[in-house]
Parts: sequence; C-alpha cells; structure tokens
Amino acid sequence: MMFVGDSLNRGQFVSMFCLLHKIIPDHAKSMTVNGSIRVFTAKDYNATIEFYWVPFLLESNSVGAIVHKISDRLVRKGSINKHGEHWKGVDIMVFNTYLWWMTGLKFNILRGNFDDEDKDIAEVPKEEAFRMAMKSMLWWVNKNMIPTRQEAIEWGGGGKGNCYNQTDMIDDANYWGSDCRKNVMSVIGEVFRKSRYPITLLNITQMSSYRKDAHTSIYKKQWNPLTPEQLADPFKMGKKDMVIALKLALPSSAALLLKGFRSPYFFTITALILFMTILYNEDYRAYLRSSWTTKKGEKLAFAVGEADSSCDVFSGRWVWDDHHPLYEEAECPFLSSPNVCQLHGRTDTDYQHWRWQPQACSLPSFNASLMLDTLRGKRMMFVGDSLTLGQFYSMVCLVQKFIPSNNAKSITMEMNRSLKVFTAKDYNARIEFYWAPFLLESNADNPKIHRVKQSDRVVRKDSINMHGDHWKGADIMVFSTYIWWRTGLKFKILQGTFDDENNDIAEVATEEAYRMAMKGMLRWVNKNMDPNKTRVFFTSMSPVHESAIEWGGDEKGNCYNQTVMIDDANYWGSDCKKNVMAVIEEEFRKSRYPITLLNITQMSSYRKDAHTSIHKKQWDPLTPEQLANPVSYADCVHWCLPGLQDTWNELLFAKLFYP
Repeated sequence: MMFVGDSLNRGQFVSMFCLLHKIIPDHAKSMTVNGSIRVFTAKDYNATIEFYWVPFLLESNSVGAIVHKISDRLVRKGSINKHGEHWKGVDIMVFNTYLWWMTGLKFNILRGNFDDEDKDIAEVPKEEAFRMAMKSMLWWVNKNMIPTRQEAIEWGGGGKGNCYNQTDMIDDANYWGSDCRKNVMSVIGEVFRKSRYPITLLNITQMSSYRKDAHTSIYKKQWNPLTPEQLADPFKMGKKDMVIALKLALPSSAALLLKGFRSPYFFTITALILFMTILYNEDYRAYLRSSWTTKKGEKLAFAVGEADSSCDVFSGRWVWDDHHPLYEEAECPFLSSPNVCQLHGRTDTDYQHWRWQPQACSLPSFNASLMLDTLRGKRMMFVGDSLTLGQFYSMVCLVQKFIPSNNAKSITMEMNRSLKVFTAKDYNARIEFYWAPFLLESNADNPKIHRVKQSDRVVRKDSINMHGDHWKGADIMVFSTYIWWRTGLKFKILQGTFDDENNDIAEVATEEAYRMAMKGMLRWVNKNMDPNKTRVFFTSMSPVHESAIEWGGDEKGNCYNQTVMIDDANYWGSDCKKNVMAVIEEEFRKSRYPITLLNITQMSSYRKDAHTSIHKKQWDPLTPEQLANPVSYADCVHWCLPGLQDTWNELLFAKLFYP
C-alpha cells in the first residue's frame, strides 16, 4: 500500500501504520527512509505500507523530501513517469495533491526539462494546471494499474483568529471554507469520470471542514526560530499549519457509520474511511452477496472471502518453512503438559518448521488481528477431550502473541470445573474449552479425574443437553470426539441415568455408539445454533503412532525418538477407522445446519515426529522397567506445541473466513 503526495498525505500514512503496528511485535516491524520514500514493513505478513513524497504528483522544484520550502513553484508538464517509476508494483495507491496548488496566483508550468539552459515556462490558471496533474495521474494509473482555514471570521470567530486555541468543532452543517475551491473539486470530478480505471474518491473535505479543533496549530517542531512578533501573537505561528487535506468520496454506508463520529484524531478517521471504502465498496458488497453460501442459499457467517471450489485444502504435502512456528513455546504462558515438550526435555525443533501446502492452492496466512477483531464481543468454544484441549491451547497461543503485553490484566485464563476460558479483555473476546470426551454424558466427565479403563467406559444415551446447556450462546463451535471411543470392544450405553439404582446398560458396536453421539450433537446444533450468525466445525479423528511396524519401523517401536515424518503419501494407520469416518459423513449430510469438517486425519497421519512422546509431565513415578524402555511410556496420542495442531487452526482459519 502506497500513499503518494505531500505532508498531509504523510500524516495519513503515519496514521495507517500507527493503527496497525500496535499488534505487531517489535522484532517483526521496521521503518526505513530512502530519499523520497518511507517504508513501514510488517515482516511476518511480508507487507509494506509506504509513503512517497511528491507534492504535485508531477516533477517540480519542490521534490526534496526534506528541503522543499519554495515560493516560486514550478511544475514540469507531462512528467508523471519521473516519480511514477517508483510506484509500479503497488497494490493499493492513495494519491493526494491540492494544498501546494493553492497559491492564489497563476501557476508556472515548465514545458521542457529542468536541465534546459533556457527554460520554456508558461503561466496558466491553477485550475488548468491542476487538471493537467489529474490527467497525468489517470494516464499513469490506466497504464500501470490492473483494474485550509486561514480566517476565523469564516466560522463566526474573531477577524484576526484562526485555528489557534480552538477546542470545539464548527457546528454549522453547511459550513464550507473559502480554502476548499469547488472549481478544483469539479476538475477532479470531470477528469475522474473519463478514466477507464475505477478510482475510488475519499471525499473527506466536508467532514474535515468542521474540525477547526483538530489542527496541529502551534504544537509542532518549528524549523526556523520564531520572531518576537510571532511569540507575542500565536495566531501568526499557526498560520502556516492550518490547512486541511483534500482527500476525496466515501460510500454512503461508511459515511453513515461516521456520521456523528467525534474523535479529535483527524488522520485516524481518514484512515478508517480508507479501510472502510476498500471493504465496503458497492461492487465488493455485491460480490459478497453472491458468495459464501450454504447448500440452502444462506450466507455463511464470518466469511470475508471465498476459496477456490476446485481446491481441497486437506489434500497436499508438508513443506519446510522458516517462518514457522508462528510463536515460541516460551511466548505462550498458558501452555501445559502434555503439550510443552521443550520444557520437558525435547531438544530437536524440526517438527515445528513444517507448513501444510495444499496441492492446488495455498492456505491464507493465519491473521491473529483478523481473528481477534472477528471475536470482538463473541465466544469461540472448543468441545471435546484432551486433544481438543491441545487445539484450544494452540488457538490461544496463536492470538495472544499479538495482544500488547504492557497490561498483564488484558488477558486472563480462568478455569471452572469443565470449562476453561481465555479472555482478551481489550476485544471483549473469549476462547473457551469444555471437557466432554464423548460429547454425551459419561463416567469420564470429571475434567481432572477421568482415567476409566476402556472396558468400564459408559455413555448415557440421549444426554447431549447435560453438557449442551453450557455451550449455549457460543458463536463459533469446534467439536471433536474419537480417541475415547477407540476401545476395540463393544461399547456400554446407559439407557436411564447414572443416579438409577439399577443401571440399564446395553452393549453396542462402536460405530453404532458413535453414530448416537453424532446424532445427539447435530440435534443440539440444529436446535441451538443460527446458521446466519454462527459457525460449527468438527475436527476429524487425530491419529496415533503406537506401532512403528506400520510405517516400516521396528516392530517394538512407536513414536519414541521419531524426528522425521512418514513420506509415504498413501500411509493410513490402523488406528484411524474408516467405518467411523463414514458415520461422520453419513450423519453430517443429513444436517439442516451446515457443519464444516476439518479433515485433519490424513495430513496428521504422516506426523509421527510431532507427538509428545516422553517429553511431558509424568503423573505417576516411572518404574525402573519404564525408565529402561522409554517406548513403554511414550505418549503417541498428544502433540507438541507449537507444532501440528497449529496447522489444524490454520485450516480452521481458512474455512472460517474463506469457505
């Protein structure tokens, strides 16, 4: 993004990077100055916001970025490429030029070159000179782009006054200062209408005209010593700095939002208008209306774009990426075992540097600021078991890095029985985790004490509301359940309640029990979630790597000491039951509410290197036999963070915003 113009445009440039830099860590941003160009870089985004000094857009005798105070202003005709060569390749251009043309005189136009010994200079009316600049700018755009208040008496003040000491705005809705020349405005309108390239006009003139209170006035660095007369009369000090930008037209929707906006930060408002104009352009809104809908035609909540329908983001390969991980273990104070592997002795880090690359497209980069802004005043809830808890912690770590740490109370983590709640207070945003390993009520619902032998696990039929009452009001739900169903045995289903004196328990096939849970979840979703305002995701089964012989390893091995991934693209472990996957597909197809499946199973199956293994807190003392054989106590279920589960959330991000 490049701002091109004079010191007023530089103010808008400064406003834009100030609005953004707060959420970017110090090590990930920089500002460089080279002659006429300033460049603010957000390194993690590979994004730049730039300012290019050229007060007339054309070549002039005022192009010095530092020394440019010239009374005999001279502009060279047809010279747009002199500076335009430095603008090529920019994606968003913000032009501004007006103030330097306001001489009150005819304007000097150079017809040759500044190097000519005998200069051919013509005097023309300033409107004609300004029209020449507008035409040149549009010529450059079409070729290179792919589609002042000087008298207080004007507002009823003293005849000798100006913006000095003004702390209230002008309340006359019809006020228009003499400094804003409507004939120049008409030049802009006439010339822009002829452009083949669509120029968006940021019409900030009227709204800014009311703001006599928002000028720099005397509060600036004085480049020359003030005279005794100036010191005695601050009106004269402020006279040179009482001008307002002529940025130019805002869509009516954004104008309505800004009506009555009463901030003293003029440039901040201007930057907000620019942002809103980009997002709320009528053509863009029409595109939004035609996209991101369910099979029944409703628009999906939270979508800001649309993915290529021909691209399956879950089909791809792992590629090395020096920009991963997206955070460090030590940067996230909320992490705990079994996800904090480095704290518990893991020294290799290669498993953190892999990025998922879909075959036919690319994933959008995870944008923590977009996620936080989307969650403003909202709740995202993860529901499931300890693997879901890992995905919850991953999401918390991904966003909390971008929340300023100067106020320790701005982020909190609270726990209340089955519920953990991370709150970003500046956003009034909550990310939550609810422990329910089967989604239905079970004898493993205690979030701390839930070690129940596989043969003793019991789930109560039709009990989704037992936990579901705690999920109501969530805006984004992320469900997951699988590992606790994987017993290899028939499953015990309670027909009554756990309080019954004689429990009526039936044993059914795992697929039948799992289908019962899916139906219960979908029944709750269809009853309690509004598809126009909320989203629901389901994370598919997370693979384990407990038998190395399946990928060609030692028959007695597992994930212990594994530091490279499986390179067989067709690998599918025996732990991931395709008949259970089929149950999910069959039941989800019947749902009235659109459920987004995060199909992380295949991509995670390759990652035998990313498990917790032995690098976790051991809840019971290890025996001498275990210590002698680490394979015997390696955790090949859970995952290290940062690591694989961050990719799950990158996919969640992609599907939430670009369905």
